Amino acid sequence: MTEILSKDSVSLACQRAGSGAPILMVHGSGSDSASWRPVIAGLASRLTIICMDRRGHGRSGDDSLYTVEKEYDDIAACIEAIGEGPCDVVGHSYGGLCALGAARAGAPIRRLVLFEPPIPTYAEAYYPNHLIETMRNALERGDRDAAAEAFVTGVFRSSTQELGEMKKLAMWQQMVSKAPIVLRELQAVDRFKLLASDYEGWSIPTLLMLGGESPPQYGATINALHAILPGSSIATLKGQQHSAVRTAPDLFATTVRKFLKRRIAGATPARSRGTSKRRVRGA
Repeated sequence: MTEILSKDSVSLACQRAGSGAPILMVHGSGSDSASWRPVIAGLASRLTIICMDRRGHGRSGDDSLYTVEKEYDDIAACIEAIGEGPCDVVGHSYGGLCALGAARAGAPIRRLVLFEPPIPTYAEAYYPNHLIETMRNALERGDRDAAAEAFVTGVFRSSTQELGEMKKLAMWQQMVSKAPIVLRELQAVDRFKLLASDYEGWSIPTLLMLGGESPPQYGATINALHAILPGSSIATLKGQQHSAVRTAPDLFATTVRKFLKRRIAGATPARSRGTSKRRVRGA
């Protein structure tokens, strides 16, 4: 376990495994670095895997004032702390949105893998319009359970029966406790705009991964990204959905390895920026 201090001095926990060229793994909403465990064995034989806990998750710290741009800085801080120059990055779901934003902001990313980042390309693609207000109102009256219920039924489209079964699981209390973080990330998704002009001159080799059985909104996002990211490619994981890291870890790892084996020439971050030495502490 390594502790890295981000730009605003929030402590970020990172776990390292394997040996070889480094690759930073950025998890999605409502989870932590442990979500990558199924694919580590398939990647760590030839790569050094660094799995970060994003701020507010796992063993990482947090800050009372949240902006998604701080997540971009966190990713840059982790890469700079690795100390080997530009680094390959894999982002899942909301972690993919953060990784894309970090690359756009100039983080030293060599190659990028994005698995189904939830960037809306049409109205109510990922959640109903009322969801954010519903969750905010529930949290303002101190009802985290209601906020979690609204999220599950609005995003996962869970039925009353499915919700009842989910609430019997141990994970439900974790989801309830994380409801404020889920809301702030949902708000960041709502504000994220995918504009072609932001990616002019994009030169980062990018793999866009999609579950073959995922709902159509994910495919719409992947196609939109492919249209505006020069040189990007799409890999479809046959028979899989948004949870492919867990349900098909070998397929996921093989797809990432195959992409990283491709020879690239002159790949540099889209807009490089000055880097500063980050403070690192063993933990």
